[in-house]
Amino acid sequence: MALPSPQPGLDPDSSTISKTRVVSKRAPRLATNKSFTLWRQRFQRRAQGKRVFTAGDRLLQARKREQHRRDYRDALREAQGKIQALAQGLKERFGKYSVDHYYNELKLELRRIKEENPGVVNLTAVTKEISVRWQSLSKEDRICVTAGCVEEIKEEREAKSLGTHNVPLRAFYDARGTLQSVEKELSQLHARTGFEFFLIASRSKTTDFMKPFIYYSSDIVKGFIADSFGRSIDDFAVQMEAYVITGLKGVAMNSKNRILEIKKKTTSLILEQLRTVTGARITRMEYDQFDDLITEKYDVVVKNWPLKKFCNPSGVTSSIELNTLYNSWKSGATCFQRLTGEEVKEWESNQFASAMELMPPPPAELVPALALPQSSTEMMLISELPCQDRLALGPTPPSHTLATVPLAPITNLASAPAPIAVPFLSPPNPDTITMMIRADPTLQNVDPALIAMGITQSNQCQVTATTTMAPPIEQPTQHISHASGSKRSWQEVVTPLSFNTHIAKKPKRQQKGKHSQTSLAVGSSEN
Repeated sequence: MALPSPQPGLDPDSSTISKTRVVSKRAPRLATNKSFTLWRQRFQRRAQGKRVFTAGDRLLQARKREQHRRDYRDALREAQGKIQALAQGLKERFGKYSVDHYYNELKLELRRIKEENPGVVNLTAVTKEISVRWQSLSKEDRICVTAGCVEEIKEEREAKSLGTHNVPLRAFYDARGTLQSVEKELSQLHARTGFEFFLIASRSKTTDFMKPFIYYSSDIVKGFIADSFGRSIDDFAVQMEAYVITGLKGVAMNSKNRILEIKKKTTSLILEQLRTVTGARITRMEYDQFDDLITEKYDVVVKNWPLKKFCNPSGVTSSIELNTLYNSWKSGATCFQRLTGEEVKEWESNQFASAMELMPPPPAELVPALALPQSSTEMMLISELPCQDRLALGPTPPSHTLATVPLAPITNLASAPAPIAVPFLSPPNPDTITMMIRADPTLQNVDPALIAMGITQSNQCQVTATTTMAPPIEQPTQHISHASGSKRSWQEVVTPLSFNTHIAKKPKRQQKGKHSQTSLAVGSSEN
């Protein structure tokens, strides 16, 4: 929009129109802390305190006002009747004019009496006298005489022009009248100068009655708004009203800031409830190691976690899940619960079972591999230990179990192999064990010596075997550095084997233990 050129004879340096392309000047902010009050109510409210009327009180006051109007009308009729009677008496006494003439004469006489009453000051009569006295006073005397009155007049003018309205209907009438006068002035200015104007007025509270007010001087402004903002003037005004009513925080805060705010409140709420349940001054909530650092130490678990994954709220990116998590903790649906003694034992058992399921198989170089019979003539050794651990042909749990060693095919006792050393994972008790030897059911042409021992296709025999201690198996160790001040100490820590019976969660010293080795010899025994 081009700015009008200065008028001829106007100095450009002294002109208020800047030489820049856009002229922008912020209007001074006018405000007051006084509220606007009608003149007829001002002194009455100062004398009386504010009273809140109920619906019944307002109904009673309305009935009283209606009764007062009826009584006043009746009194006026009665007075008019008396005046009419007086006029009728004058007519009968003097008989020169009509009754209406005497009636009007009585009213004029009452008006003259009112003007001639003593104590009533006529403003027109005293104006000249006041003007003469004012001209005779000096400037200092004028200030002293009018000091109190001038301040009172200034307060009344300020309250009338800048005071906030307490009643929405009064604010509506004020805004409508002011905007109509502004619209009239802008239209006249546009007609005189050709300037273009665009004005939008919107309410700032939902309790106000006024709808958005829109004024534009011509269709050029309307097209400019549509091309620049991609929406009509009506839509622009409605969006401005929504922006003003909701406030800057509700519109300018984007989704990221809202999510960060919810995360902060959720984290603080969870930590506060954890401190309340445990009674300890916990600095931070551990989510990744909750079982080791919270449950194991304070016997506290989380009840009714609403999300699929138990994690830190800072790792949740969905606003829906964050709101669900925050409302769940705030309402008490999700909370911390302290475990009893039996529940603690059950929790420890479940943790141990879960750890056993995640254990890898034992190394092949430390334990002989389990093998199934490859032919029908192989014999297997089956042991029954006093600790009631039994050998199985499949994978076995790590306990006092005798490893399975396949023997070469035995058709006679003379071809039996030499005593076989079978390592134990832990030493059995007592030193002698009972071995059960069974022949394969499909074995043909069994040696009579084996039959004499009781080994047939359908039964088994018992033989004794002595146990011998085997040298301990070396276990890998690692060194852990402990820093204490400026000194550093090294401590050997034994890495526990995955097939040991005892699983140490935090090994601190080398575990002492020896492994045993059992020698088995097949010989004859009497049943």
